Amino acid sequence: MNKLMVRKLILLGLIVLLSAIYIAQVALTGKSNIQVLTLAEEPDTLVIEGVEENPLVIQKTGDSWTLGENAYPTEPYSVLSLVDAVKSVTLLSVATKNGGQSNSASASAVASGIAARYGLDAAITVTAKVAGVPVRTLRIGKNTSTGSQSYIQIDEKPAVYLAKGALHSTFSVLEDGLRQKKVYSVEADNIVSVTVENEQGERYTVQKSAGGESSEW
Repeated sequence: MNKLMVRKLILLGLIVLLSAIYIAQVALTGKSNIQVLTLAEEPDTLVIEGVEENPLVIQKTGDSWTLGENAYPTEPYSVLSLVDAVKSVTLLSVATKNGGQSNSASASAVASGIAARYGLDAAITVTAKVAGVPVRTLRIGKNTSTGSQSYIQIDEKPAVYLAKGALHSTFSVLEDGLRQKKVYSVEADNIVSVTVENEQGERYTVQKSAGGESSEW
C-alpha cells in the first residue's frame, strides 16, 4: 500500500470522526429540557393557601364551581383559568436542585437564603384534588423580573423549577374576586312593573300597560 493510499484512508477516517462529533453536538445542543406536566384528569377541587388568612377552597358541584363551605357561586372563566394553570404546568429549566429544604441545623441559614431567593419563603401552595385525593401540589414562589415566568416546586420535590407563566400572579386570588357578582337576572320583557321607595317612605311605581302587539310604560 503506497503512501498516497494511506493518506487517503487517514483523511477519510478523520472526516468520519469529525462528522460523528458534529452530529453528536447537534443532538445534544438541540435537546430540549422543557417538560410539560399534564394531569390525566381534571381536578374537581383546588385548595389555595398563603393568600388569605384561611385556605380558599374551590369545588366543582355538578357542572358548576363553588367557593367554600357556603358554596358561593363563582365566575366561571376566572376559576377555569386556575384549573387550566394547575392541570398543565410547563417546566422550562431547573433553577436549583435544592429549594431551601434541609434536615441539618447548620445548613438552615443557607436553606432559608435559597428559599428567599426564589420567593418560596412566602410561597402560595395550591393543591389539586380528584375525588378527595391530591393529584398535584404546587409551591409557587415569585415571578421573574420579566413577569412571564415563575419559580415553583412541584409534588414535594426539593428542586426549584423555572415555570412558564406568572403563576404567582395567577393564584394571588381573593374570594371576593372569584365570587359571582350577578345576584339576580331577569329578561326585560318579563318585567311588568318597577317600584322605587325613597328614604321618606314614598313609593313610586311604573307599570307596563299592554296594548295590541306592543307594550308601553
